[in-house]
Amino acid sequence: MFAGVDGCPGGWFGVAHRAGGVDMHRAECLADLCAHFADVHQIFIDIPLGLPSSEPRQADALARRVLRGQSSSVFPVPCRAAVRAGSWEEASAINASVLGRRLSKQTWNICRKIREADELGEVRLREAHPEIAFRSLAGAPLAGKKTAEGRATRLALLPSVFQDLYERAVADWPRRLLARDDILDACALALVAPDMTATLPSPPEYDALGRPMAIWVPPGVVPP
Repeated sequence: MFAGVDGCPGGWFGVAHRAGGVDMHRAECLADLCAHFADVHQIFIDIPLGLPSSEPRQADALARRVLRGQSSSVFPVPCRAAVRAGSWEEASAINASVLGRRLSKQTWNICRKIREADELGEVRLREAHPEIAFRSLAGAPLAGKKTAEGRATRLALLPSVFQDLYERAVADWPRRLLARDDILDACALALVAPDMTATLPSPPEYDALGRPMAIWVPPGVVPP
């Protein structure tokens, strides 16, 4: 049994893929979401887990090569000290001193979620990237997921049980709590999860806490 999880405006959204079907849940904190999926063996999540402390991660450079044409969807992962900073200015200065580059506001805006996952330390979590999951399903680059065309294309790649779940999620939660692309991303990770047995890089790098700095992918995903 597997689950796919993505951050959303209202916290976290997850989809579990079990033998008997699919289940969805939204929670304000990641610990509550993981508790809801207590019977799930592995949880694939779109958030950095292993955090660098001296140089940028190989995983992100390799993911950008895989997602050529969509490489902007892979943002530079900040160092652990920057994630724990109290402001964007402080985090940006710390990251520049440790990794040689400042943080964008976009990256800073998700640092709270990165910190939450880092502090939770849930051993079932596996870092994954929804766009790599969708690329493996489509076999080709897709239109931007923020567009109507991009969402429709991604939805069409999912089996009907996931399409039905998507429609239920849209009806159950307003966009201020759950964005449409967050639903699609969680569905893609849950669907492809059984095939995500390889990592970028392989073997993984490890951070200062011994956690893998690696993105899980299907074994056929090879950077060009």
